[in-house]
Amino acid sequence: MTRIECALISLLLSIPTIAHADRYETTNLFRHKAWSVTLTHDQLDNDFWCNAETTNRRNQLLSISAFDSGNLGLFIFDDRWSLRERELKFRIDVDYSRWIVSGNAEGTGVSTMLSDPESSVKFLTEVAEGSAVAVYNSDDRKIATFSLAGSSASLRKLMECWKRITPTDPFETGGRQTAPQSDPF
Repeated sequence: MTRIECALISLLLSIPTIAHADRYETTNLFRHKAWSVTLTHDQLDNDFWCNAETTNRRNQLLSISAFDSGNLGLFIFDDRWSLRERELKFRIDVDYSRWIVSGNAEGTGVSTMLSDPESSVKFLTEVAEGSAVAVYNSDDRKIATFSLAGSSASLRKLMECWKRITPTDPFETGGRQTAPQSDPF
């Protein structure tokens, strides 16, 4: 499922404007300093996702995407890249904290799914509290830097949006609601 979501985001960014307008409805929810938060509805597949994202001076995009499936992804795009499809490792530094990331490359972007809840919370907390993110390739060459000004408020809005689009099981007790959307009970 994670490859599908990655492909969906890549497809979304490469679809011509008219087809995009017919299929995808995007609402701007919040903008603060360098960051913005949007909600997108795929009207064909009835999928929803929320994005908190920022761009830098080189027009590169850093996006944290929360899907209605419950998955959370990190995407970095640069229209000047021409990446062959492959798995890769790259490094993300949030201020002075270093993260070695396993992800996927394809076309104009790299992506990874933030699947470990404990690590994801730690990473998002560092992004919310940090001042800058730097992205390095496997040769330790810096390929992107992003400001985190506004990230704290934007990530709060992202989490609010994600909570609204994630299906829940109203019959589950103990606060853990993990039933799939198709489960009516």
